[in-house]
Order: sequence, then structure tokens, then C-alpha cells
Amino acid sequence: MQTMIEAFIASRKWSKILSVLMIIIFAITILSELVGVFVGISVGEPTILGMAFGKFFMQLFINIFFYLIPALALWKYAKEVSKAEDSNYPISHLEDACGQQARYFKVLGVTMLVLVAIAAIFMAVAIVVPMYAGYVG
Repeated sequence: MQTMIEAFIASRKWSKILSVLMIIIFAITILSELVGVFVGISVGEPTILGMAFGKFFMQLFINIFFYLIPALALWKYAKEVSKAEDSNYPISHLEDACGQQARYFKVLGVTMLVLVAIAAIFMAVAIVVPMYAGYVG
């Protein structure tokens, strides 16, 4: 039992590091998209401005789904492991940590399925559209 608790405690540090890195990546990408919106505003072209806002909200949605939600799940896992380390009865906290870890992997699984589906759609479009436009064969 003690070996299992030590393994959880060892993984806590890396879980926190990964979750912080994911949150930093989320913030950097959102800030870079905001710069794009401000460039669109400074140019003053309504088409560019509309595209910048559309791209910003699409990027915000994608980043929340791919970075922020998994980062928060990983942070909650690390928090539960910290509670287990500080507790006299760590089993209930370790059960909660396992639940958070399962949630994290579920989120990653759904994310990967979405990415594969999007890639398959883009590949199908890249094959079919040129065929119907008369560029292939």
C-alpha cells in the first residue's frame, strides 16, 4: 500500500508541471489571437476584422477543449494526491485522485477522437473536392 501511495505522490509533481504548462500554452495562444484581433481593428477593414473575431472565438473554443479542461483535470488530480499525502487516512483521497485521473484520460480520449474525426473529414474533402472540380485524372 505504501508503494502505491509513494507512486501517486511522485506523479503529483509532474501532474502539476504539466497542468501549469498547459495553462501557460492556453494563455499564450489566446493572447496571440487577441493580438490578431487588435491588428484587424487597427487595419479597419471590416472583412479582416470579422475574420479575426471569428478566428479568435474558434481558437478560444479549441483551446478550452484541448488545453484548459485537461489541465484543470490534471490539477485536480494533483490536488487530491496532495490531500492524500497530508491525511492520516489517504484511501478516500486516493480514490478521488483515481477518479480525477480517469476523468483526465476520458477527456484525452474524447479529444483524440475529435482530432481523428476532423483529420478524416479534411482528408476526405482534400480528396473529393479536387475530383469534382476536375483537377484529378
